[in-house]
Amino acid sequence: MSSCTSDFCSPVSVTSATTATSSSLVEYDLDKYNLSISYSGLTNLYCELGEANKALENLNKSASCLYSSTQEFYYHVRAAQYYLFIEDYSQSWKSLQKAKELYLSKKEVQKNVEEYYEILQKYYTKTKQFKKALEVQDYIIATFNPNGRYKVEAMRRRASIYYEMGDNSKSAQYYQEYYALNDSIQITNEDIAAGEFAAMLGVERLNLEKSELQQQIQQRDLVNKQRIIIFLIKNKRKKVAA
Repeated sequence: MSSCTSDFCSPVSVTSATTATSSSLVEYDLDKYNLSISYSGLTNLYCELGEANKALENLNKSASCLYSSTQEFYYHVRAAQYYLFIEDYSQSWKSLQKAKELYLSKKEVQKNVEEYYEILQKYYTKTKQFKKALEVQDYIIATFNPNGRYKVEAMRRRASIYYEMGDNSKSAQYYQEYYALNDSIQITNEDIAAGEFAAMLGVERLNLEKSELQQQIQQRDLVNKQRIIIFLIKNKRKKVAA
C-alpha cells in the first residue's frame, strides 16, 4: 500500500478548493447541507471496505466544497484515516495535527473532536505506539462516554490493541467482554437528515450509498466475529493444554 503513486496519495488542495467554492456557497447557502462532511464520511466507509480509489475520490469531493471550520476539521480527520489506510503515516500525522490546530483555535469545532481521538488511537496502534493507543482509548471513554455509550466498541478496540501487542491473554479477555456487552447493547448509526433541498444537491444519493456501504461493513464484521470466536477457542485450548 505504501508504494503508491503521487496522484493516488494526494488529495486536492484544501485552500484552492475552499476559495473556488466559497462564493457559490455563500450565494446559495449550501454549506449548511454538509456536503463536504457527507463526502468525507464516505471516504471513511470506503477505507473500511478497502477501496482506496473510491476513498480518495470522495476525499477530493469533500475538499471541493469546504466552507466552515467544522467541515475542514472533518476533512483533515478523515484525510488522516485515508492516509492510515494507504500506510502513509507521515501524512496521516500531518492531517491529525491540522485537525488539532482547528479544534484548539475554533470554538465551533470543539464539540466535534471525538472522531479525532478515535483516528489518533488508530494512528498510535498502526505505528505500534501501543501505550499511547491505550491512553487515548482511556481518554475517549472518560471524556466522551459518561453513560457507557461506546463500551462495546471500546472493548473491541482494546482487544485489538492487545492482539497487535502480542498479548493474546489480554486480547481474549477483552474480546469476551466485548461479546458479553454486545449481546445487551445495540449500537445505532446517525443518519444524515437534510430535507427536500438536500435531495436536489444529491445528499439523498449519498445517504443511500452510505447505507449500502454500512451493510457491506456489517457483513465483513460478521466474518470478523467468526474469526474472533475461532481465536478465543484456540486460546482456550492452549490454556488447557498448558
